[in-house]
Amino acid sequence: MKVLLFGASGLVGGFLLEELLKSKDITEVNSFGRKNVAVKNPKLKQHIIDFEKLENFQHLFEAEILFICLGSTIAKAGSKDQFRRIDFHYPFQISRLALSNGVKKVVAVSSLGANAKSSNFYLKTKGEMEQALFDSKIPKVVIVRPSLLLGPRKEFRFGEKIGEFLARILGWMMVGKLKNYKAISAHVVARSMLYLALNDQESAIFDSYKLEKIVKENQ
Repeated sequence: MKVLLFGASGLVGGFLLEELLKSKDITEVNSFGRKNVAVKNPKLKQHIIDFEKLENFQHLFEAEILFICLGSTIAKAGSKDQFRRIDFHYPFQISRLALSNGVKKVVAVSSLGANAKSSNFYLKTKGEMEQALFDSKIPKVVIVRPSLLLGPRKEFRFGEKIGEFLARILGWMMVGKLKNYKAISAHVVARSMLYLALNDQESAIFDSYKLEKIVKENQ
């Protein structure tokens, strides 16, 4: 099975790339980014692309499954407009180009609390991205909404470091209605994405608790 991966240089995307390359069900991974990742594997084909000219690379978007792990923060992107380009416009355009090439399923990373009607710009953008994928006409759309991600990031994010520290101390309290707010390992998110991609999963949204459960039940 051939797959497309956008965002392999990120936290979840990096772990997902590892899982895809280990999977016996995956024969070819086409990874797209502004630069190559430091991974060599006969199943991996890396493509350096210009995200502002995605249509120029459409001929490469041929596969059965599309994985979208693109994501930034307003601070890292530099402005709200640029953040929206990365977190909404790119996934929106990629999904439509991939559909034209026969992609049957997309599995994308969003965020806990994503809502197109939210007054919070970040959550509103994520919610609009989700809606754009559901409207894309790709037969199966799977959205994962992790809470705070745990794992080794390449860049330092002070707020998230504080969050990670508190999450490790207070994680035991995240039960009942709070279960979806419990921090989750980025590796667990990646493993759940692969499982949802390979199994006959219909269009759906999965929050953190369900992602943890999927991995625990399918180890």
